[in-house]
Amino acid sequence: MNFVEYKYKDIGKIRSGKRLKKGYIVSDKKSNNRYIRVRDINNGIIDVNNVQYISDEAASYITRYKVSKNDIIISVVGTVGSVASIPNELDGAFLTENCNNLLVDEKICLKEYLKYFLLSKDGQAEIISHIVGTTQPKLPIYGIEAFNIKVPEKECQNKIITILNTINNKILLNTQINNNLLAA
Repeated sequence: MNFVEYKYKDIGKIRSGKRLKKGYIVSDKKSNNRYIRVRDINNGIIDVNNVQYISDEAASYITRYKVSKNDIIISVVGTVGSVASIPNELDGAFLTENCNNLLVDEKICLKEYLKYFLLSKDGQAEIISHIVGTTQPKLPIYGIEAFNIKVPEKECQNKIITILNTINNKILLNTQINNNLLAA
């Protein structure tokens, strides 16, 4: 398998999340405006059941900070390096300022391959090597731009994605079965 190594800045762009204006809050009160936080990301998945909401008024101030289904996000402050793709249910959700949206040129690197690369041992090492700050770890945009991303040809990317999705789907199913058994 042949890989080409790219700097992220050569294959993608980064769009930051946005902090809510003072006085606006994130809450359990349902609205049309879901708000993704770092704590909602776990093992490559966003827990759609725990995502919270913001008011229409708060959303009007951060309309440019929406994510789309299948976008890849990465946490950049505090718990740095959590990575996930946006599920269909969260298409159009708003993104916290503690995460960035990684927009990649899919002619070179498929979004889902990027997610799996960043979740891999090599990808996590790349993330860790670009963290700054000791009191509060942070992954700056220039650090993400400097990531070395190893990319195989598209056919191989698709095979990797298929295999890892199959494994992840089985893990999710087993987790659901275990939760059902524990609840019984």
